Amino acid sequence: MAAQAKQPNGGYLPVSLFRTLEYDDGNTTPSISAEYAGAVGTVVDYMTRFAMTGDKQAAFSISLAGAAKVAHGADAIRLLDKVTGLNEQSLCAAFELVKYDVALRQGAAAFVPTEAKAPPKEVLLATAIMIQRTIAFFHAYEMPDLNGFTMDGGYSRLVSSGDGDYVTETTLLDMKCTSGNLNSRWALQLLMYYIMGYQSYNSSYFRKLKRIGFFNPMKNTLYYYDIKEIPNEILYKVSRDVIGYKMDYSTYSYELTQKEIQKAYNHWYSVEVNNSDAVRDLHYAPYCAALKRLGAGSHQPPKLC
Repeated sequence: MAAQAKQPNGGYLPVSLFRTLEYDDGNTTPSISAEYAGAVGTVVDYMTRFAMTGDKQAAFSISLAGAAKVAHGADAIRLLDKVTGLNEQSLCAAFELVKYDVALRQGAAAFVPTEAKAPPKEVLLATAIMIQRTIAFFHAYEMPDLNGFTMDGGYSRLVSSGDGDYVTETTLLDMKCTSGNLNSRWALQLLMYYIMGYQSYNSSYFRKLKRIGFFNPMKNTLYYYDIKEIPNEILYKVSRDVIGYKMDYSTYSYELTQKEIQKAYNHWYSVEVNNSDAVRDLHYAPYCAALKRLGAGSHQPPKLC
């Protein structure tokens, strides 16, 4: 959805405003051909999850589910058995395994069987370096509380799926393995994940976040944006115009004083969702943007999309 969304000039969250924190491990990452660019990021992500949790079934759950959709479940399990660490056989198996992701994400028809082919040595080396960098990053920064999470309870009619990478104690993180620069589409997607996550059944993790950001293990760099610096107007517009939450512009003015906000808040009757406290907190705290519909002045629970 973020790819199709029309954004203002510079994007809803200008990437130029993201701060950076660079790490140095003394390694140079070999270049990666376009043929393997997409798979490398997925392998680094899944192998990092496996390394940190010890649960490779969970780490490669999307791959296994995709394989099951195309009746390759037994083949996928055999590949998973070979995934043990950073050795060549293990990484080659991981590259084969993530080919099944497309069957789950885009449908069985999108999966095209191909002959197994080991990636070039330089690709395997770059992948191993980036896995080590990501593990080291989390140990130096904060360990994840969530990984590979969904946002059930926060989706809408326009955005009915999507899964995020990592949530630490203070930061929502997306992994991007690229030699290129951040772009407005990625920044919007990350903001959408934050808003939907705050509305989801995992909202308790999102309520305490202080920043959103990207970690790029190819550049060994963290890019981050403080949540308190995101204008309420941007949160509001992304919630309504991009995610598709039902929101009434007339019930909220960005110029309201804290007292006026409190007065409007006291008129709200109830919000009947499992995480209703999170919905109220998000609006009043002051992340009003992700409230799907304001109930000011009504004595009936507002309907949520």
